[in-house]
Amino acid sequence: GGCLQVRSCWFVYKYDNDVSKSLKLIWFDKRFFSQNLKMVRVKNRYILVQFMCNNRSETETFALTSRQVGTFLQQRIEKYYGEFGIASMLRLHVIYFNEKTRLCIIQTRHGPHRFVTSILPLLTVADTESVRYRTLYVGATLQQCQKFVARYQQNYVNKMIGSYRGEAQRERFIEDVTRMKQI
Repeated sequence: GGCLQVRSCWFVYKYDNDVSKSLKLIWFDKRFFSQNLKMVRVKNRYILVQFMCNNRSETETFALTSRQVGTFLQQRIEKYYGEFGIASMLRLHVIYFNEKTRLCIIQTRHGPHRFVTSILPLLTVADTESVRYRTLYVGATLQQCQKFVARYQQNYVNKMIGSYRGEAQRERFIEDVTRMKQI
């Protein structure tokens, strides 16, 4: 089937199930088509999560990729919420992960984002590491989430900068913390 416009009228056609494959035309007025079929805005939620490692100090990096975090979250959502949960999480993306500060931004749709936020306190493992997940921020726009990340990283740098002795170590630490990959 499909849709066809002739002058100012729309026609929707579909095939019959009989052998001749005859074409049925159903007429629609242009006014009906424009009033009843509108685009729907897709709302996203951005969840900022921090990984708190139980076996490592705060200064050690956490070697984990955003793809591993995404697949791990999808597996856990499927385990706790079943097929309904995994079907609603088709738009789950990990769009940012910083190994130094262990911050992660997860993008999901509005509504099913509650599955992610409710499952995070239940998780105790990431890959092979024993971790706790701490939800820092849930926002509607990526820009607001990035502003929160910038403020959080500035506070983190101010807190941790005293433990580094040399100027080169401090500069490298600040560069590692403030590195925002292209989102």
